[in-house]
Amino acid sequence: MRYLFGFVCVCALGLVPLVGCSDTNGDGGSGGTAGTGGTAGNGGTGGADTASVVFFIREFVPGVPAEPLEGVEICETGATNCVTTNATGNATLELPVDQEVSYTLEKEGYASYLDSDIISATPGDVAVGMVTVQRLADMYALVMSPYPMEGTGSIFIDTTEPLAGATFELLDTTGKTFYRDEDLNWSLDLTATTSGSGGGFVEVSPGVFQVGIGGTAGSCELFRGWPGDVEGNIKVPVREGYLSRAILVCP
Repeated sequence: MRYLFGFVCVCALGLVPLVGCSDTNGDGGSGGTAGTGGTAGNGGTGGADTASVVFFIREFVPGVPAEPLEGVEICETGATNCVTTNATGNATLELPVDQEVSYTLEKEGYASYLDSDIISATPGDVAVGMVTVQRLADMYALVMSPYPMEGTGSIFIDTTEPLAGATFELLDTTGKTFYRDEDLNWSLDLTATTSGSGGGFVEVSPGVFQVGIGGTAGSCELFRGWPGDVEGNIKVPVREGYLSRAILVCP
């Protein structure tokens, strides 16, 4: 699995167009390219070893056109480097380049996310979706897991286009494995992704863990996240109370 930097144009069926492309949306999906007109970063790390990353945040509701989400706080993990999205869902954050970096996305009434990446000196824009607390609570109920989370976090892995038959294996810790069905609901009964794409793990202890990517995703490339220690793996940071995300580009 090779790691992708920079711009990827995603034109998946049924998604909202954005500057001629679109991004995958879902409970944990992320990817694609963002719009323009981001707000200036506040308290950024600055300097020659950082790059300005433009975020465009939208609310995800199945079957409903995505709307920009104002007031989302985006913070570099472990730093006071934070920005807040404006009325168009945009914000610009200075992040370190050429190293593993993660950042949180939080807004009252919405699920809390932990995203990871390796930022290039000329980064592509980041378009991601967020779901309400109620939507995530409904998904947790389907997989018989407590929400709010109790001392654990969760992982969601998605692809830029729908891909059935992909498998995800949590290698160095435990957690419940789920996949998303054709109606975009989480299920414990599935053994691989469906046309709804995406899957992951709940009840995962905090830490940094390897995930094996298999099935039809064996030749996919990592678009957003951290590469694993061996070919075919990705690495995901997990934090208590957060949904960690990674995204793959598949042929």
